[in-house]
Amino acid sequence: MKKLLVGLLIVCFLVIPIVCFSDEGNTHSQVIYTQYKTVTSNTWTSFSDTAIRPNVDKIIGIGLVVNSGTSGTVVMYDSTSSNVATSELITETEATSTCNGTTIFFPFPRSVLYGVTINQSANTTVIIYYISQ
Repeated sequence: MKKLLVGLLIVCFLVIPIVCFSDEGNTHSQVIYTQYKTVTSNTWTSFSDTAIRPNVDKIIGIGLVVNSGTSGTVVMYDSTSSNVATSELITETEATSTCNGTTIFFPFPRSVLYGVTINQSANTTVIIYYISQ
């Protein structure tokens, strides 16, 4: 009886880790992609990022760097430029001096339903970090 119990325990200890580590999609080894957009004009710019696919990719963070000037701001929406009625604010961040930057990483990956629209201030660079499912 003891040999049977020891044998079952050994099998359980060998099978359970295999099941846990075979779960794709929830692993920590996912590839992190980046998209960036630099604005060199002196006006606010809005653009839709088509590389991030709705209902597929998940945003994990955003960064902002001020290239010149005194400050910079970026606002990220879950919308398309043609569908601003259903837009939802994802995040907003600000940097306060030249060559100064700020980065926000979300505690959980953020899904987008419609797409990503970015409004950024003059002379800034925005970096979007996302994972592809």
